[in-house]
Amino acid sequence: MNDVMDIAFCLKCDQWVSQAQPWISRPGLIWPWVLPKLKMNIHGPCLSDINDLYDFARCLKWDHRVSQAQPWISRSRLLWSSPELISKITSCGTLFVPIGNKGSVNENLQWRISFSVAEKVLIYSFSHTQLLCYALFEILLKEIVNEMEELTGLLCSYFLKTLMFLISEENETTDWRPDNIIPCFMACLKSGSKGEGLDLKGSDFDIMILSSIYVVYESDKDVVQDWRIVLVMDTEETPPCFTQLKLCTNVNDLPNLFKQQLQQHRGKHLLSSELYKSKFIHNLQCVLPKLKMNIHGPCLSDIFDLYDFARCLKCDHWVSQAQPWISRSRLLWPSPELISKITSCGTLFVPIGNKGSINENLQWRISLSVAEKILIYSFSHTQLLCYALLKILVKEIVNGREDLKGLLCSYFLKTLMFWISEENKTTVWRPDNIIPCFMACIKRLSYCIEYSTLLHYFIPDNNLFYLRFNNKQRNTLINFLRKSYQKGIRVFSSSQTLRDYRRFQCETTRSVCEINLHTVIGSIKEYLYTSFNTNSLVLLFTLLNHCKSELSRCIFTLSLTSLYQQIPFALPHVNNPNNKQQYKFYKHDLSQLLVGVQSDAVSGWLILASFFYGHNNYLISIDIINYTLSKYTDESFFSKISLKQTDTLKLISRLPSPYVVFRNLRLNSVIPMELKSHHFYKSSRHCMNKLLETVSDYSQSGVLTGLAIINNFIVLGIACQMLGETYLARKYFRIAAQRDVNDVTSAAFRLRQFR
Repeated sequence: MNDVMDIAFCLKCDQWVSQAQPWISRPGLIWPWVLPKLKMNIHGPCLSDINDLYDFARCLKWDHRVSQAQPWISRSRLLWSSPELISKITSCGTLFVPIGNKGSVNENLQWRISFSVAEKVLIYSFSHTQLLCYALFEILLKEIVNEMEELTGLLCSYFLKTLMFLISEENETTDWRPDNIIPCFMACLKSGSKGEGLDLKGSDFDIMILSSIYVVYESDKDVVQDWRIVLVMDTEETPPCFTQLKLCTNVNDLPNLFKQQLQQHRGKHLLSSELYKSKFIHNLQCVLPKLKMNIHGPCLSDIFDLYDFARCLKCDHWVSQAQPWISRSRLLWPSPELISKITSCGTLFVPIGNKGSINENLQWRISLSVAEKILIYSFSHTQLLCYALLKILVKEIVNGREDLKGLLCSYFLKTLMFWISEENKTTVWRPDNIIPCFMACIKRLSYCIEYSTLLHYFIPDNNLFYLRFNNKQRNTLINFLRKSYQKGIRVFSSSQTLRDYRRFQCETTRSVCEINLHTVIGSIKEYLYTSFNTNSLVLLFTLLNHCKSELSRCIFTLSLTSLYQQIPFALPHVNNPNNKQQYKFYKHDLSQLLVGVQSDAVSGWLILASFFYGHNNYLISIDIINYTLSKYTDESFFSKISLKQTDTLKLISRLPSPYVVFRNLRLNSVIPMELKSHHFYKSSRHCMNKLLETVSDYSQSGVLTGLAIINNFIVLGIACQMLGETYLARKYFRIAAQRDVNDVTSAAFRLRQFR
């Protein structure tokens, strides 16, 4: 009576009654009947609630893997996904969702093949970093891209998911580290110029869509028939780097959709690049109706020039036209490992013919963009910066002139960089040498334009500059580049990207290290000589163990050998040593001085000569002095130390002074006995005065006559010349020349050097 509980007695049938049987097999829109308050919208193959919280899709299933997806199982990949994961995915079968290809004639009769279960399994296999990267993509799409009215609806989550799968398959699993998430995310965003590592003003995204319906072979004997449409290259009527694609599948077995892209030519069915591109435009506009496109070569570009879409075909093998590239002679770059990696990527074909050809609409261009991208990735930082400077020069300065606009493109610069990189040693591309490298690239570009010759890097039979310029354009461009070369780095004074460079003074003929290195080494030597202590050892230890550049190793070697050079001067003098001690000191000092000769080209050898002179080994001393004089030239003062990269030592170009300074004047085995009188060491000027007194005394006393007196004045003139006293040097050489009536000495020759 209080309505607290209702009790009802009922009967049960263990089978489903026939009146409710239709509910089990009812297709389509059942949800409004089951959930009458739920308002639904059609969203592709799904039904969505008005709040876009749920998507309901009723699908069909086949327990096997469809043949269209069969190549995915065996295609080459790195580590992701594993064989176990692939096996698990293929066991899931295939789903079919009720939606047809938009714009097709029989769209209402078509079902889309869905691999949503496989995609879910793949996402579950993502590492934490991959998952975070995918989440960042979703946030970028929903909260940034879709907030821009002109970009709303252009991209969807499925595109991002597909992109993540492709990038995960192409990269090592070790790249997806928590500390590397930002570089991974940025790498996923970039392709085209940005994919090459350059995010310059005006750079775009190149999106290359590979057609899985077609497969290309180079010859009939290579053909393997499968579910795909087979095409064979035909290069009989095409110039280098282009080909026609001949149908090798029975044309009667093809749907009308593909027959419409074929064109008969001399009894052969050829795939038309023009018709193929037109069909791609139609399909792309059906998928992205809001996206307005322009044709840009083989690509479709949006009106903002942000994206380039290119639909291409692939041959799994390296084509024979590019085969000579593999074995041609080169220095070090690219390496054999890099060449092997490139050739394993196969070849692409993009829908564009040779401009001006009779059958241009039937031709396809051979594209090696994947190989080019791998080569760019192998560039050092200096090579990449040099490539960037060339692109800025063309885009912001050359194209800024109406008469030069459009004559040069990024592909020409890329090709130029490949050739220069192959022809030069990798050690040339040093950070301190970037300006000379850039200037060399400008000079090479000017040369190529002057002779209208820039050969395709992989297929040299194709001259990219053939009929590219008329005489007026060529002359204007050459003059502009020559003026740019003369300006050096100041050519970027009008550049928006590099406008800050106007504040710096740059010298293009010599690198910064080359100009300042002798000063740096001199300072280190001075520090080590004057205050050798624990700090000196720390400095040498740091140079050896923590500075990995070639320059730091070079400085360490020079500093260490210079210290070895000073050891004999620093040792205490032993009075009246016996024969055994003398021999021990001789061997010890000689070993230190032999290491010290590597410090430079002159002083180490002269100290060694002084050592042998002090030990009465006069002939050896003279041989060493003659050897030193042969090395003493204006072009090279430093000896070449044998390091891994000897070109680094070209930086070492000048010695502070071309003569030896004895820093420690105590008695030792290096200083000759003639110099061990203390009155000689007060100053260089004092030494000059003493030498002048000696020569004058000998001349007046008559102890020395004739040739001996002449040689004394020559020695006196040389001493004045070394100290910078050119007036006195000329005076003493003149006195010697006047006395040398028969011209048997070098006095007259030395005097002529001052005229």
